[in-house]
Amino acid sequence: MALPVGWIASLSVGGDAAPTLACYRRVFTDPALQKALWNTCVLAFWVGWLPSSWAPLAWLTARTDVPGRGLIHGLVLIVTIYTFPYVYTMIANNLR
Repeated sequence: MALPVGWIASLSVGGDAAPTLACYRRVFTDPALQKALWNTCVLAFWVGWLPSSWAPLAWLTARTDVPGRGLIHGLVLIVTIYTFPYVYTMIANNLR
């Protein structure tokens, strides 16, 4: 994972003659890119937080004898898989 991230980081500061932060300055000063950055941050937050909020249910089904274990296992799996498309659609419709 470090190799691709390092490669992207080096390309993002690479300039013709010397390293530069011009790309970052453009992202933080261009309104359209600011909106895209903000939407990306919001989407990343919700896609990360929603499945994590189901972690207590996963712990309960793994460590206790709660009734409906199979149903809870299935719900946790479904929510984890379908969170990204649902949240993306929800955010995309509200940000227009």
